[in-house]
Amino acid sequence: MKQMAFRGIDAALEERLRAEAQKKGASLNRTVIELLKKAVGIATPAAGQGKPVEFHDLDDLIGKWTKKEARDFDKILSEQRRIDPDIWK
Repeated sequence: MKQMAFRGIDAALEERLRAEAQKKGASLNRTVIELLKKAVGIATPAAGQGKPVEFHDLDDLIGKWTKKEARDFDKILSEQRRIDPDIWK
């Protein structure tokens, strides 16, 4: 397995990476590798578990919308999902 070194990592990035590793209870190295795999689209299930990768990047949005905001969002999505028969001939 290859090794790589990265330069130019600022304090904010280091802090976020270390916090993510601590949250996952994983090493900094393993956390960085997992994040890189996700970023390039080759994320794999957790070793030996065969479960799909679970993403948490939008967790902080859960429960933030009012009912009206959720209805408005659903309305916009339904409008975008409408198929225009003239285009799909």
